[in-house]
Amino acid sequence: MKILVFSDSHLNTSNMTSIINHYKGEISLIVHLGDMYSDFEKIKIAFPNVPTVAVKGNNDFFEVVPESEVFSTFAGVKCFFTHGHRYNVKGGLAGISVRARALNADLVLFGHTHLPLKETRGKTLFINPGTVGTNYGKATFALIELDNSSVVFADIMSFDTTDNSIDVLRNLK
Repeated sequence: MKILVFSDSHLNTSNMTSIINHYKGEISLIVHLGDMYSDFEKIKIAFPNVPTVAVKGNNDFFEVVPESEVFSTFAGVKCFFTHGHRYNVKGGLAGISVRARALNADLVLFGHTHLPLKETRGKTLFINPGTVGTNYGKATFALIELDNSSVVFADIMSFDTTDNSIDVLRNLK
């Protein structure tokens, strides 16, 4: 099962659309980790055949978003999705780690900081895809594959908005 993970699109649906089109036919799930839920709604309409999950971000105060957190199992992997602001992720992973342990999560996906992160703590993989809304001409997102109760791979990807190229980001934890 391949998953595209976006966060912090901040009204930039064109980057998400280009990235989804690049992986069209390969993706089993699209996850949006908040800021802005209205962008996610547009993606759901544009790609009705791809299952989606979204959570509320700190800038989604005018939107009717069903959940601020989602805990679910995909391909046998226990996944926790949240925007991250309620766990003070700008100050580190301590708060979100406590919640992950309480849920016995294998994979934690969060956003909010706009900074890509990939870090393992104990048995739990934490991933922040950064911002698909663009930082200095590059948008970031995560591409994850799950199978048989394990994370096969999890990469933070860079999308260059000037030439639509996609590369794996290097030098992450």
